[in-house]
Amino acid sequence: MDDESNIWIAGTDGVLRFSTKSTHDSFIYTKFSHSDILLNSLAKSIAYNPMDGTIWCARRDVSYFDGEKWNLIVIPDSLKPKVVNQAGDSCRITTIIIDVNNNKYLFWYFRANDFLILDRNNQFTKISFPDGFFPDNNTDVSSAILDKTGIYGLAHYIMD
Repeated sequence: MDDESNIWIAGTDGVLRFSTKSTHDSFIYTKFSHSDILLNSLAKSIAYNPMDGTIWCARRDVSYFDGEKWNLIVIPDSLKPKVVNQAGDSCRITTIIIDVNNNKYLFWYFRANDFLILDRNNQFTKISFPDGFFPDNNTDVSSAILDKTGIYGLAHYIMD
């Protein structure tokens, strides 16, 4: 939810911004297509940055809405995992969290052994998980949370 109480949802057709001022008679929303958000594919994650009011979403690259337009930040190929699953899908960012220093933490899905930090100057840093951090080195991060002390908790998907 942003500062204007809009609810933002990333989904199959792009990103939706729902107004909480909607009523049963008047449903107010704005739809941003894949081409609008500049990702050209399904946005898998979305986050609100309360420090500057931007909305961030990602898949293989990162895009943010500054209140007027969407802006694309391309992740260099050298920082993207090379893993592909059985269905032929490549790694994608499933979780974005933003800390009090305006760093964006980007977590991959599909056994990527690392994550990215995008700093306030839009520079990337790649961080590797230590060996054994996840059971069976299954690093499929499905969600994350950052607390006020800067410590984050991760959840990951475990297949039986």
